[in-house]
Amino acid sequence: MRSIGWRLNSLIKKPTKVTIKTNDKTKIITIVELGEVNTEKGFISHEAPLAKSLLGAEKGSILNFVNPVGKLVYIEISEIG
Repeated sequence: MRSIGWRLNSLIKKPTKVTIKTNDKTKIITIVELGEVNTEKGFISHEAPLAKSLLGAEKGSILNFVNPVGKLVYIEISEIG
Protein backbone atom coordinates (compact mmCIF):
# COMPACT_ATOMS: atom_id res chain seq x y z
CA MET A 1 0.00 0.00 0.00
CA ARG A 2 1.34 3.44 -0.91
CA SER A 3 1.53 6.22 1.63
CA ILE A 4 -0.53 9.39 1.47
CA GLY A 5 2.70 11.33 0.83
CA TRP A 6 3.32 9.29 -2.31
CA ARG A 7 -0.19 10.02 -3.51
CA LEU A 8 0.18 13.77 -3.05
CA ASN A 9 3.56 13.83 -4.79
CA SER A 10 2.23 11.82 -7.74
CA LEU A 11 -0.51 14.31 -8.59
CA ILE A 12 0.03 17.07 -11.12
CA LYS A 13 -0.06 20.52 -9.60
CA LYS A 14 1.62 23.79 -10.53
CA PRO A 15 4.44 24.42 -11.18
CA THR A 16 5.48 20.99 -12.36
CA LYS A 17 7.09 19.26 -15.32
CA VAL A 18 4.99 16.61 -17.03
CA THR A 19 5.92 14.15 -19.75
CA ILE A 20 2.94 13.25 -21.90
CA LYS A 21 2.49 10.87 -24.81
CA THR A 22 0.00 11.56 -27.59
CA ASN A 23 -0.18 9.06 -30.42
CA ASP A 24 3.49 8.46 -31.29
CA LYS A 25 4.82 11.73 -29.85
CA THR A 26 6.33 12.39 -26.45
CA LYS A 27 6.32 15.95 -25.13
CA ILE A 28 7.65 17.51 -21.95
CA ILE A 29 5.62 20.45 -20.70
CA THR A 30 5.83 22.53 -17.55
CA ILE A 31 2.69 23.98 -16.01
CA VAL A 32 3.46 27.48 -14.72
CA GLU A 33 1.84 30.76 -13.65
CA LEU A 34 0.55 33.03 -16.40
CA GLY A 35 3.56 35.40 -16.26
CA GLU A 36 6.04 32.53 -16.79
CA VAL A 37 4.60 31.16 -20.06
CA ASN A 38 7.15 30.36 -22.76
CA THR A 39 5.79 27.99 -25.40
CA GLU A 40 9.20 27.55 -27.04
CA LYS A 41 10.46 26.03 -23.77
CA GLY A 42 7.25 24.06 -23.23
CA PHE A 43 6.01 26.27 -20.37
CA ILE A 44 2.21 26.50 -20.49
CA SER A 45 -0.15 28.45 -18.27
CA HIS A 46 -2.12 26.66 -15.59
CA GLU A 47 -5.12 28.37 -17.22
CA ALA A 48 -4.51 26.73 -20.63
CA PRO A 49 -7.08 24.06 -21.57
CA LEU A 50 -4.40 21.34 -21.72
CA ALA A 51 -3.05 22.27 -18.29
CA LYS A 52 -6.55 22.34 -16.81
CA SER A 53 -7.14 18.82 -18.09
CA LEU A 54 -3.85 17.63 -16.55
CA LEU A 55 -4.11 19.27 -13.11
CA GLY A 56 -4.96 16.70 -10.46
CA ALA A 57 -4.15 13.74 -12.71
CA GLU A 58 -1.50 11.17 -11.80
CA LYS A 59 1.22 9.20 -13.54
CA GLY A 60 -0.23 6.51 -15.77
CA SER A 61 -3.51 8.34 -16.30
CA ILE A 62 -4.95 8.39 -19.81
CA LEU A 63 -7.05 11.45 -20.54
CA ASN A 64 -9.35 12.48 -23.36
CA PHE A 65 -8.58 16.01 -24.51
CA VAL A 66 -10.24 18.02 -27.27
CA ASN A 67 -7.54 20.23 -28.78
CA PRO A 68 -8.16 23.78 -30.05
CA VAL A 69 -9.07 22.55 -33.55
CA GLY A 70 -11.70 20.20 -32.12
CA LYS A 71 -9.81 16.92 -32.51
CA LEU A 72 -10.05 14.34 -29.73
CA VAL A 73 -6.57 13.43 -28.47
CA TYR A 74 -5.71 10.68 -26.00
CA ILE A 75 -2.98 11.78 -23.59
CA GLU A 76 -1.01 9.40 -21.39
CA ILE A 77 0.90 10.88 -18.46
CA SER A 78 4.21 9.03 -18.41
CA GLU A 79 6.22 11.11 -15.93
CA ILE A 80 5.60 13.81 -13.33
CA GLY A 81 8.32 15.97 -11.90
